[in-house]
Amino acid sequence: MISLEIKESFPRIRYLKLIKRYFWMSFRSRIEYKVSFYFEIFFQIIMLFISLLFWQVIFLNTSQFGNWTIEAVLILHLYSQIFAAFFLVFFMGCHVFWRSVQTGRLDVYLTRPLDPRLAFLAEQIRFHGSYRLIINLLIIGTILWLMKVKINLINFGLTLGMVILCVISIGLMQLTANCISFWWIRSDALDEFLDFIFEFYRYPLTVLPLAIQFFLTIGMPIIFAATWPALFLTEKINLVQYSVIFGILILVIGFWYGFLEIAWNKGLKRYESGGG
Repeated sequence: MISLEIKESFPRIRYLKLIKRYFWMSFRSRIEYKVSFYFEIFFQIIMLFISLLFWQVIFLNTSQFGNWTIEAVLILHLYSQIFAAFFLVFFMGCHVFWRSVQTGRLDVYLTRPLDPRLAFLAEQIRFHGSYRLIINLLIIGTILWLMKVKINLINFGLTLGMVILCVISIGLMQLTANCISFWWIRSDALDEFLDFIFEFYRYPLTVLPLAIQFFLTIGMPIIFAATWPALFLTEKINLVQYSVIFGILILVIGFWYGFLEIAWNKGLKRYESGGG
């Protein structure tokens, strides 16, 4: 019985070792060109401080921006870094899936005994972007500590669930949008538009008009990435309100998953490539 359990768990251990090795190899390849690597870190830190300075200037003449305080904005930056890291590492393939359709490379994934979309996303995983999360979290965490901002760890754990589900919802939405390449081969304009909307995760979106908030809840559900988690952690909304918002996010995921299945199945019927 014990030997059977060991045999069953061994493949999982092996996969974890493979993931660890791949993570290390990705990181080593990134730091191979040290000057470029150091400049990338330097500019990443500069961009973070410029963003924080921007908000510091806004709060020089007011203690609140809508229902946001400087502490809440700092926590929003914390969540935005976590969201960006998860998406860029695990779901960036959702953003560039249209290229596999445009080039006919989708054939490679259609011949595998796995959902082609999952196979494509797995191939696009890039761990080397995670170091940005570590650097930015250290900086923002230090600032919050110096400002003596208290963080409820239980609520923080609850908000991480929303961030991860938001990453999934954005991935489903972008995959669905990328399916337009089955009809409209050149999707560069769509790519640029999605890039533009994606950047909204950095800002407190509840200060925007309700119509835009609605679009960023259903159309491009980026409002769940950092805005609602930050408001819940700073007690601007209570647990009941947060639970309702969490439920809306689950419905949004269901909506985009259903829409993706329709677009994917109809798109495959139109797909043509060198492989037929």
